[in-house]
Amino acid sequence: MDLKPNVLTEYYFNDNILYTLSSKFYDSMEQSMDKIKESYKGYKTYMTHTDGDNYYVVKFVNNDKIFYIIQLEL
Repeated sequence: MDLKPNVLTEYYFNDNILYTLSSKFYDSMEQSMDKIKESYKGYKTYMTHTDGDNYYVVKFVNNDKIFYIIQLEL
């Protein structure tokens, strides 16, 4: 995984309103993914990324209202 520092932000989407639940800095992608797995034990995740972007979107297979964005430092 990427060892770049990053910002992990948790979002909640409901009734066409997007809420920011939390935002925290981590030293690596691995730490960010560990935080997500710790917060939502038993939830399966998948990650999307577009070449050239400095962020990843982490979504849950069984919950489409909560998602994370991991933004890498450049």
